[in-house]
Amino acid sequence: MAIDENIFRTLKNRKQIKNKFGWSGNNNILYVGRIHIQKKGLNILLEAFKKVIKSMPQARLYIIGSGSDNQINNLKSLIQRFGLNDKVKFIGSIANELLPKYYNAADLAVVPSIWMEAFGRVIIEAMACGKPVVSTNVGGIGEININGETGLIVEPDKSQLAQAIIKILKDENLKEKFGKTARKRVEKYYTYEAVTGKLIDIFNQCRIN
Repeated sequence: MAIDENIFRTLKNRKQIKNKFGWSGNNNILYVGRIHIQKKGLNILLEAFKKVIKSMPQARLYIIGSGSDNQINNLKSLIQRFGLNDKVKFIGSIANELLPKYYNAADLAVVPSIWMEAFGRVIIEAMACGKPVVSTNVGGIGEININGETGLIVEPDKSQLAQAIIKILKDENLKEKFGKTARKRVEKYYTYEAVTGKLIDIFNQCRIN
């Protein structure tokens, strides 16, 4: 899995992007992915976010993604049931070229999956844009998002998820440190050049053996 690091990168006009989106403050949480309440852990994310806003009332959660009408309706119902209509915005599907702007506007990305994730493209995209990631400890996620270096990894638990989000949002130095390390990790391992080089090394090693 590789991405174009020249597309997914930190943008200098972040403030203007946020103003265009109508976002404010420095506590904007972004979820990008398929809309599936159980498999993607969106129910846990919303319950965790209820805890987040008790500590940080100014926090906002933005959800980008597509899914079946049933799943989207379930999501909207959960948002309403939890009393989060003014704190959570479901954006829906967007054009791929807009994704880097949304990552840049956010303060952190969250990947709360319950289902085994073979490879987390969203994590790499967010990291490439210099964003810390809070993710759950399922599948291969822990091989990309390094706990305590590029973000935080927790069990699929609302309390743990909330604590990790709050920890990063309340510490600007930690947020910046994770974001810079995340970008460097992508440049080292997940660009097309890096992945191609790795494949060539494997091929040459096989030929020698």
